[in-house]
Amino acid sequence: MTERRPPLRLQRRAVITFALLALMSSIGVAAIAYSRTRSVLVAQRETSALRQAFLNARTVRAGLRTDRTNIVSALSSLATGKSSYPLIRSGLQWYAISVDIGARDIPADLARTTARGVASRQRITTNGKSFFVVGVPLPELNIVYFEAFPLAELQKTLSTLAAALATAATIAAAVAATTGIIAGRRLVRPLRELAVAADRIAHGDLGTRLDGSGDRSLTALVSSFNDMAAALQDRIDRDARFASNVSHEMRSPLTAIRASLGLVTSRIDALPARARSGVELLEGQVDRVERMVLDLLEISRLDATNVELNNERIDMTELVKALMTSMVGRVPPMTSDQPTAIVYSDKRFIERIVTNIIDNAQRHGGGLCAISVSHHGSTLVTDFDDAGPGIVEADRARLFERFARGASALHGTGSGLGLALVAEYALLLGGSATAGTAPSGGARFSLCLPVQRASQ
Repeated sequence: MTERRPPLRLQRRAVITFALLALMSSIGVAAIAYSRTRSVLVAQRETSALRQAFLNARTVRAGLRTDRTNIVSALSSLATGKSSYPLIRSGLQWYAISVDIGARDIPADLARTTARGVASRQRITTNGKSFFVVGVPLPELNIVYFEAFPLAELQKTLSTLAAALATAATIAAAVAATTGIIAGRRLVRPLRELAVAADRIAHGDLGTRLDGSGDRSLTALVSSFNDMAAALQDRIDRDARFASNVSHEMRSPLTAIRASLGLVTSRIDALPARARSGVELLEGQVDRVERMVLDLLEISRLDATNVELNNERIDMTELVKALMTSMVGRVPPMTSDQPTAIVYSDKRFIERIVTNIIDNAQRHGGGLCAISVSHHGSTLVTDFDDAGPGIVEADRARLFERFARGASALHGTGSGLGLALVAEYALLLGGSATAGTAPSGGARFSLCLPVQRASQ
């Protein structure tokens, strides 16, 4: 019997929850860390720039006191390289020693504020580059000193930090997802065991029980499930014993009735016409009750015991032809998608299935008018089409229930258990039986059997 794996939606939710929580937490921590680090680095850079700008401004002031006319020489003496770019505004004239930043790049507001004698600072972006500009007034020399500090290194540091934090957040999410997978598997394992146990019970293994020695938090669930399974098994066993006992008890009076009826039918010609009609009706009903008793005994046996299968090679086409010939005396048109239709199964139960389907068609469907055999992967499907009025769609779901009859069935004939036995036998062989509508409009009964079946 194939074990069905339960849906993993709960496990997926656990994994997604772990991953999202870790990702959101990591993003939150990373954002806070980035913001705090950025603030510290920017503050340090600006403090360092301010200190250097004021120091260089004093150097320029000292140099110009001795030679006020050589402003370019004073700027060149700073030797700032590419770490900063000094500029001087004297009246309307600007002086600079670098082409990377000039007078046009200094914001007008910053220049006006500094010219009024107030030291100022501002971040600017020019030509795609960011700078931190400091303005220092030198009123005794009637000049304003500016120094622009490039922020490329700071931005590079911050970009590296952001990438590192993003990588760390991703790794944390991946670790959390892995943790979620492990935790999810542990969480779903009891549910999977429960689903497998329920599936086994549904397939007839009523002795299936859950192991209660695992997680203590599941003790109540395991105990309830085992109690339910035990109660179900006890109920089914009692119902099977009741049906078996009733069937056995009915055989004795039926035997006596049959014997008495035999004496009457042996002299039926001497009876009046009305009496003969009553005897014939009684004989038909006795036949029906006898079939019902035999079917009940068979169902009781299937419910109460684990049937051992005797698998052998069976040609379904030849078997159906032989049974049709023996029961009806003719074989309706048969088709097959392959030269042979071989299954490895128990011949006894297949014969009972086909016999019941033929008998049902003879009683309620005007007999079989077509039979087809087809292969669908590892399954062999045999379709039996009858010449009757078909099956109402509302009756198809319950047609294989015990004592169920379709709307078109002839009441008073048959035991009402023939198709129920068909479904029981098919399930026992690892297959299934379904009912539908034939292309001709009649009923179609389909028997699906695995091509190969392991011995039980």
